[in-house]
Parts: sequence; structure tokens; C-alpha cells
Amino acid sequence: MTCTRAVSERTLRALAVFGLPAARAGRAPSGLAAAGQAAGALAVAPCVLLAGPSGSGKSTALAALARRERARGTRVVRVRAAALERDARTPPEILRRGVMPMLALLSRCGLSDASLLATPACRMSEGQRWRLALCVALCRGTRGSVARTLVIADELCGGLDALAALGVLSGAASVCARTPGLVLAGASARDDVAAMARGMSRWRVVALRAGAAAR
Repeated sequence: MTCTRAVSERTLRALAVFGLPAARAGRAPSGLAAAGQAAGALAVAPCVLLAGPSGSGKSTALAALARRERARGTRVVRVRAAALERDARTPPEILRRGVMPMLALLSRCGLSDASLLATPACRMSEGQRWRLALCVALCRGTRGSVARTLVIADELCGGLDALAALGVLSGAASVCARTPGLVLAGASARDDVAAMARGMSRWRVVALRAGAAAR
């Protein structure tokens, strides 16, 4: 569908429910337009992926989505792996929740190896540390009395191999589906990650390509 004038957020949300993208004629979609599509996707699924090459506006769209959600009173939590690079605490010390719920969360994020329980975050591999940061963000989303929490994961699964990425996509979606009010928005330039997300019922994909946003 091509529009010859600016498309309102309300119209974009309505179109997104039916999987109908709207693009401005001859122009790349703005971060606001892609954020509108992502918000529409989160109305019907717990997870959305913004997919596209570098420079396509994924990070801009995530930022616009975060602003939009904050305006609605949503708590926004970002996955921050860099914050764990010098953290000498182990996963149980960082997550601070009951043993069984903690183990279940770690497992769903691909950290089921028992030896990692005694490994300080600063000594983990980059991929392990990113998955732990995802656990931290998801854990924060289950705390407090806020009705809705949005977890933002830029460069989703960026340093993971395909099998690990598949596990993270499935596990994170499971956590969100089981937790009322918890939703996840990620961005990735990897075609395989986008393809895997498209094959999962709990994910929706907003693709940004060559100046056009497609669902």
C-alpha cells in the first residue's frame, strides 16, 4: 500500500493489525512509521523484531517505540551487556530471585550450563554475557507493580550462532508469553534471525528494506 501524504500513527496501528504496511511514496519509512508498525505487532504478539541492514533505521525505530511506550506509562528496560563487562558477580548474585525461577530463566535464555552459575559475568564470553544481560532485563520486567514493561534488545542475537539464536528467540518469547504485560522489541541485521522469528507464532517481524517497511 502506497500513500501520497503523511500517514498518522492511528492509521498505521489499524493497518498493522491486518498485516498491511503503509509507506510514504518514494521515501524511506521514518522511525515513527516503523515504530507504529512495531506497536501494532505488539498488540497481537509478545515479541517483535525490526529487521533490516545497517542504516535502515532499526535503532531509530526502537528509540521511537520506546518513547511511544513511555508516554503510555510503560516501563522500558534495555538489554545492556556492556554493563556486565567488569561485573565480578555470578548470575545468582546478579539476578537475585528464587533458585528455581532463576534457573528456568537462565535456561530459556540459553545459559543452562551449571558451570556458568559460578562464573563471574566479566569472565563469560561475549555471547554468554549478552544472554545474561537479556535475563537481567527480562527479570526486571517481572518486578514491581507496573502494568506493562517493554524490553528493548538492539542487535538481538548479534554475537550468537544460529542454534543459540534460535534458542534465545524461543526462550525469550516463552518468558514474555508467560508474564502478563511483558513484551520484547528487538532489532537485527541478520537474515537468519529474521527468518527464524517469522517461523514462530509469538514473534512478528517488521522488515525495513530499500526505503520501504514491510510486514
